[in-house]
Amino acid sequence: MEKEQKLNFMISGSWLMEKWGTSSPIGKELKKIVTSKLQMGGINKIQANFKIWQESFRNLYLQDEVNQELFVKHVQLITSVFFIIYIFQERNPNKKNADQISTVQNKFHSMEKLLKIPSYMRWIIENQEIINIFFAEYEKLESFKTVSFKKEDLFTQIYQELIANTTRHPQGEFYTHSELAHLMVGDIYEFGDRVLDPSCGSGTFLCEIAKKIFTSKKTMVEKREAYNNLHGIDINPLACFMARANLILIQEEQMNQLIDPKIIHDNFLFPSNPTNHVSQVKMDLLIGNPPWVVLNRISSKEEKTRIKKLGMDYGILLGGKLATSTELTTIFITHSQRQNLEEGGKMFFVTPASLANAGQHALFRQFTGLKNIEFWAFTKDVFRIHNHCMKAEKGKMSLEDRLKIKWNIFDCVENPFSVKLASTQWYFPMSITNKDSKIEKSPYNPIKTDCSFLVGRLAPFDPTTQKKMISAIVNGISKNGKQESSYKSKFRQGASLVPRNLLFIEPISNEKDRVQKIITIQPSRWIQSKKYSTWQFKAFERAQIESKYCFSVAKSTGLIPFQYIQKYHAFLPLNKESDHSYTVNSPKTPFAKKHYQLLTKLYQEHKKDGAQISNLLQRLNYGKALSDPRQFMQPKVVYNGIGSIVKAAIITDPAIIDTSLYFFIPETLPEAYFLLGILNSPYITRRVKKVGSTGASGSLRNIHKHPLDVNIPEYCSKDLNHLELSSFAKELEEFILKFIATLCKQDQSLIDKPKTIQNRLFKSTAYLSFLNQLDHKVEKILKNRASM
Repeated sequence: MEKEQKLNFMISGSWLMEKWGTSSPIGKELKKIVTSKLQMGGINKIQANFKIWQESFRNLYLQDEVNQELFVKHVQLITSVFFIIYIFQERNPNKKNADQISTVQNKFHSMEKLLKIPSYMRWIIENQEIINIFFAEYEKLESFKTVSFKKEDLFTQIYQELIANTTRHPQGEFYTHSELAHLMVGDIYEFGDRVLDPSCGSGTFLCEIAKKIFTSKKTMVEKREAYNNLHGIDINPLACFMARANLILIQEEQMNQLIDPKIIHDNFLFPSNPTNHVSQVKMDLLIGNPPWVVLNRISSKEEKTRIKKLGMDYGILLGGKLATSTELTTIFITHSQRQNLEEGGKMFFVTPASLANAGQHALFRQFTGLKNIEFWAFTKDVFRIHNHCMKAEKGKMSLEDRLKIKWNIFDCVENPFSVKLASTQWYFPMSITNKDSKIEKSPYNPIKTDCSFLVGRLAPFDPTTQKKMISAIVNGISKNGKQESSYKSKFRQGASLVPRNLLFIEPISNEKDRVQKIITIQPSRWIQSKKYSTWQFKAFERAQIESKYCFSVAKSTGLIPFQYIQKYHAFLPLNKESDHSYTVNSPKTPFAKKHYQLLTKLYQEHKKDGAQISNLLQRLNYGKALSDPRQFMQPKVVYNGIGSIVKAAIITDPAIIDTSLYFFIPETLPEAYFLLGILNSPYITRRVKKVGSTGASGSLRNIHKHPLDVNIPEYCSKDLNHLELSSFAKELEEFILKFIATLCKQDQSLIDKPKTIQNRLFKSTAYLSFLNQLDHKVEKILKNRASM
């Protein structure tokens, strides 16, 4: 700092992170102090508080994360908050006190009620080494005439820097950029609103509202009343501590007495004391960034069961696999709307983009009890995960009217980050389909018909289809409003070959093994379980099995446009009955039997508590996809269910199709090439992008059956356009086969790197020229089909 040239100094979040972050000298010194005490023999004050801290966070984070390393980070975080609060109280940096420890302790004791300091962190203000750090830094501010605080969430940057994504993600904690919060608050908050942020984190939204209150031209009495209407809840005690500190710092200096921030540490969905809880109070505005985590990632079996029941009670939870992939955000939004929002009140939440386009949220997209629904979308990701913002009012509106969604698109600019409205469109559901009576009737569901409607993904208004669809809704009839390809019912999703670390293998053979038809296997190097999965371990080193139980497998990761490259292998308990008939049964031969018994034991030991499928055989043949006779027929047309683009290939060699692919057995090879041309066309990917789930930067993530929502005609050998497309697709397949051969001749290791080959293919001007021609041929067929 250039002390002589500055009279005033303002503390900001970026300054705090620079001075107190993990890589800063202070951060390193704090880590040294705490680590040395934790590693000492016996029991000292820090070790005792570490044990209390562990108990407090066992239900919040993964068990492996609640360790000494995380504790040190929490200490660093809390110490930075203490330092800022101390400066806030001192006000005059030139004032000194000989009894420094007593001064620090007295100041924090006076703030005890407002801050609600966690018991396991109170030792910090009694530690001489940390007090010395306090005053060493404090003295550096002495040359400034005044020290003030930027009116913002000071602690969100240092929180994210100290607490890694791997720790925050299991609780769905993704903290909001202050600029986005500022824009949302400016758009919806009215002075004096009773406000609740049900997952307030470090208080970003509440700080923005408080800033708006204190910079208004209202009287101090009116400001105090408006500030007293702000409420926040969070399940994380450290987040609550930071939110209270932020809201204290943002209060105006001329106030005679600090106002107690109304921040509650509790579980919003299931409060510990519901009868005496802010969640029972009706609000004018609900705002915030609810947890982004799918139900399947919630570690607590009890919590997951309670949340599922709540989703079913509210009528927004579908069954089967769709239930486990439901975002907790939908349940947070629905619960807060039903329990906390005044009639006519407003809500504005940051959400994952999947709320607008994923199949598991179809019932949520009925938007029951809401009106004037509006989504904000962004040209660049505000978060690592693709997101939207959802805005609505509580009130009654006809189904037809509430499904007309205002869709605002914002341009995002970085360095400095800003968002600006670029355009507005009107969105409608892509389709309305009927769900059978398996969905339990919900007391909250206002649709008085014999069926429940499933609202398809939101997409821009298309007058050629949407009028039919809206008319069908008004008449209480379940219709699609558009035609889809007959191939949709003919393509089948592959088998769910999980747990992958148990099943996927690499065969290791020698001459003797081949004669005896016994092969040695080891776990596949190419297959990885999800991070922090219960299946992230090596199942075995090496084993022997009869070769007939080793099967080739095709996965989406081996697929590029027009070619399937990488072969995988899996040990599968399939017993051959005939050429196209296999049964899923425990192996009878000695080597395979022994290995299968090991896998069964591992499956039982590591499966999640409460898993509906408790048997490995049932898991493998889920939906009878593994024993499906079509799995053992050739050729197959396959396309990917996940990825950034739609891509397809013809597989002629025997292979079991994994669940990441969809497959179809064509009647003729010309039909196969016809489908290959259509599915690999940019035209199809463009159409799917309008309705598919998206990931980071808005890239396509979930494809599944969407390519077949396009009205692809059945192949006709008498149609010259069909014949021309089929022939051209075969030519493209041959071009890519030669392209791969040339690359692998230069570097043989590329044969195991489909993604690298695909990236190089996309840079080929010859391939791009082929794609343009392909697109023209496909559009010609599909547009003619649409006009029929």
